Amino acid sequence: MPGLIIIAQCPRVWGHYQFITPHVHTVNLRTPPCSALISSHQVALLTCSRLISGCTSSPFIVGYRRGTYQIPSLTFSTNTMSDQDALTPRVFLVRHGETEWAKSGRFTGITDIQLTETGATQVSSAATTLVGPRKLLDPFRLVHVFVSPRTRAITTFKLLMGPFSSVIVGKVTRTEDIAEWNYGDYEGYTDQEIRSLRKEKGLDLEKEWNIWRDGCEGGESSKQVTDRLDRLISQIKVIQRPYMKGDEPADVLLVAHGLIHRCFVKRWLGFPIDFDLQMMFAPGAIAVLSYKNNDIDKPALHVGVALPPSDEDTVKEWYAVSFGAGALAVVTAAVLVLVLALVLV
Repeated sequence: MPGLIIIAQCPRVWGHYQFITPHVHTVNLRTPPCSALISSHQVALLTCSRLISGCTSSPFIVGYRRGTYQIPSLTFSTNTMSDQDALTPRVFLVRHGETEWAKSGRFTGITDIQLTETGATQVSSAATTLVGPRKLLDPFRLVHVFVSPRTRAITTFKLLMGPFSSVIVGKVTRTEDIAEWNYGDYEGYTDQEIRSLRKEKGLDLEKEWNIWRDGCEGGESSKQVTDRLDRLISQIKVIQRPYMKGDEPADVLLVAHGLIHRCFVKRWLGFPIDFDLQMMFAPGAIAVLSYKNNDIDKPALHVGVALPPSDEDTVKEWYAVSFGAGALAVVTAAVLVLVLALVLV
């Protein structure tokens, strides 16, 4: 009889762990677990008690094959994946994916440009990893979404929400308040071209051009941008104020552009938009803002993001396989052991 190997605890590192859904996980292994012990005719039954924080895993079967090895598992939520701040209303900022002009460093304000293939992939990858029930950006926790009216932002929003679009019907507003800075005469130019153009006009003889301070000829001034962002922030606070105790989810999502998002962060924190706060915001990236101590008057940058607590009823709507008790895992494990023992005799 070939040996039946039972491993009581998962090794610390096997390979690359990939999160698929709240209930299904795979591990792509570079080498088979306990390869010295497992032959092509043997099967291992492994139990992992804490595969990821806040979840327990049922025992799962490992099939030995040459090449790439996958370990499927069904996980059982224990409703512990949370922290004190997870219930505080949050504001998610999502930058649109790459465009040809963004790729070449050209200022893109009111010009409507489509995402590149790379840009669409950037957003889709972020959506797969970060958007969904019990993930970083949970559509079921959104009370409102603000989207820039530019095509690149609208496309990004659609790719980001994907199958969860129906969850936020009636909660979406397209608004110029979160549109990209209107660059006016500088639309389509690179930073260096703008500086050269201004010097030809006799400008910036004492100080270098700074868009945060000087704005754009024929476009928006820093005050105009500040005014519309402050208007939007006030609107968001009105929406989130009733939920500051964290009794109900009340996240807000903004889908827009790189420069305006950086301006928004400064205004959210109470800084003027020409405040020298260095930030990087990659195409397709997600940033998070919130409130300190659940206080509407203490807007904060959310550094170090924890996943929100799960809503089992919500998750069940989206995943066909959902188990509610650890006891079922124990029973399943016992049945699997019995079946294996009979097969391998």
